[in-house]
Amino acid sequence: MFVHVAKDFMKKLDDLESRLAVSMDRDEINTLGLKLRFYHNEIRNYTQRMRQIHDRIIEIQRKYGFKPEEQDLPLSAPAPQAESAAPPPPQDNAQDAIKLLADWVMQLQKQGHSPQEALAKARDYIRQGRKSGGINITLPEESAATLVETEPEPPAPEDIAPEPEPELEIPEEPEPAQEPDEETPPAAESGAPISLQEAIESVQRHAARRGSAEDTEPQQDAPLEDTAGDAEIQEPEPAPAPETPERDLPLDALLARWERESTREYPPPDLTVRLDALVDARRTEIIAALEALALSLKENNGLDGRSGFLLLCLGYFAHRLAREGLAITTIERSLNLGCAYPVSFLVLGRCFQEKRIHEKALINYKFANRLDADLPPARLGIARSLLALNRHEEALDYLADQSFENEDDQIASILMQSQALEKLDRLPVAVDLLEQTVQNCRSTAGTAACLFRLGTIKETQKDLLKAIDLFEETVESDPDHLEARYTLGRLYMAHKAVPLARKHLYYLTRNHPDSKWADRARELV
Repeated sequence: MFVHVAKDFMKKLDDLESRLAVSMDRDEINTLGLKLRFYHNEIRNYTQRMRQIHDRIIEIQRKYGFKPEEQDLPLSAPAPQAESAAPPPPQDNAQDAIKLLADWVMQLQKQGHSPQEALAKARDYIRQGRKSGGINITLPEESAATLVETEPEPPAPEDIAPEPEPELEIPEEPEPAQEPDEETPPAAESGAPISLQEAIESVQRHAARRGSAEDTEPQQDAPLEDTAGDAEIQEPEPAPAPETPERDLPLDALLARWERESTREYPPPDLTVRLDALVDARRTEIIAALEALALSLKENNGLDGRSGFLLLCLGYFAHRLAREGLAITTIERSLNLGCAYPVSFLVLGRCFQEKRIHEKALINYKFANRLDADLPPARLGIARSLLALNRHEEALDYLADQSFENEDDQIASILMQSQALEKLDRLPVAVDLLEQTVQNCRSTAGTAACLFRLGTIKETQKDLLKAIDLFEETVESDPDHLEARYTLGRLYMAHKAVPLARKHLYYLTRNHPDSKWADRARELV
C-alpha cells in the first residue's frame, strides 16, 4: 500500500514540475504552488500516522520482550531504555556519608555541642594524619570555620573531651525522595571527591529536613482530665434536623432556597455558575419546566403566582437552551416584579443580540454595566453591539479605554479591535496587533483564536497559502477549534485535496457530532 502511495505522489510531482517548467501564466503558477503546499501537508499527515504506527510497534516489542530495532526506523526520537536494562555502574557512597553526617550533627546539637567546632577539630585531626571516618573529601585552603555560616549556636562547653563520643544506634528511616539539585552535591553525581564546603552544606540541608520532619510527626494526645465529677449533668439538646441536599430537592424548591439567599440588590453568589450546572445536570426537568411556562403564557397570557427570582432563573434556562423569545418575555416580567439584577440585563442583551436586535442589546448591556461597572461580559457586549451597528470608530475608542484582568477577556477585546481596524481600512495595524498578541499570549485557546483571525484576514486578501498555514497552526494549537477545522475542510475540498479535507471534516462529525460545524461538514462530505 505504501509503495502505491509513493508512486502516485512521485507521478503527481513529475506532472506538476513539467507544467511549472513551461507555464507562463501567473495564475496557473500560483495554483501549482498551492497544490505543492497541499501535497506537503498531506505527506506530513501520512508521516504523523507512520510515526504513530512505529511507536506502537516499539511499544509492543518492549512489552513482550523483543529487542526494538529503532536504528532502522528514524521516524521518531529514540525511546528511553526499558526498565529491565542493565543497572547503572555503582557510584561512591557520598549520599550515605551525608546521611551519617546529618545524624551525627543532630546528635551533637541535642547534646549541646557545636558541630562547627567539632568539624574544625576534625580538620586538624586530618592534617595530623588521622582518618576521619571513611568520607573521601578534599580540603580547601580556607579555614573550615569561614565556610560554615549558620545561625548562632548556644554556647558550647569550654573543653571537649578528646575521647570520641559513643555511637548511638538510630533506627533507619526511609529516606525521602531526593532532588539532585538540593540533596546530592554535583561532585557526588559524577563520582568525584566532594569538597569540605559542599559536604558541610549538604549535611546542614539534610539535618534541617530531618529536623523539620521530626517536628511534623504526629504527637500523642495528652491524657484527658476527668472533669465529670465537677461538671453538672445537662440534658443533651435535640440536634437540628439535617437539611435536604440540593440534589434531592425538586427544581422549584431548589430555586426557592436560592431565592432566600438573595437580597433586593444582590442575587446569590455565583448564580450563573449554579444555573449553568443545573442546565447540565437537570436538562430533562428544566425542559419540562419551560414547556409548562410556555403553556401558561399561551393559555393565561400571564405569569401570575411566580416570583421575580424564579422567572429570572427560568429565563436564564430558556436562553441557555436557545429559546430566546421565551427568555426575553420571562426576564422582562421578572424586571416588572422588581428583580433587577445586572445578570437580568446581561441575559436580555445576549438574547437580543442572538435575535439581531442590536439596538435593544446595546441598551440592556449599558444597563448591566451601570449596575455593575466591573462586569466584563457587559463591557464586551457593548463593544460587540457597536460593531454590529457599524459604529466601528466608537467601538474602537470604547475598547481602547477598557482594561480586563482575565486573559480570555483581553483576547476577546483584541479580536474585536482587529475587526474594527479592518473595517476602518487600517488592516496593517490589525495584523500587527494580532501578531504581537500571538507572541505574548499564554493560553492555547487565545493563541488559536488570534491565529484563526489572522488566517481569515489572509483568506480575504486571497493569500490562500498563508491562510492555510495559519489555519493549520490554529488546529495544532487548539485541536478542538471547530471553525478552523471546518474552514480547512472547505478549502481543501474546493481544491480537490480530498484526503486532507476528510481528515478535518471527519474529526468534526466523529468528535463533535451535535455542533453546527459538524452539520456543515456533513453537507460538504
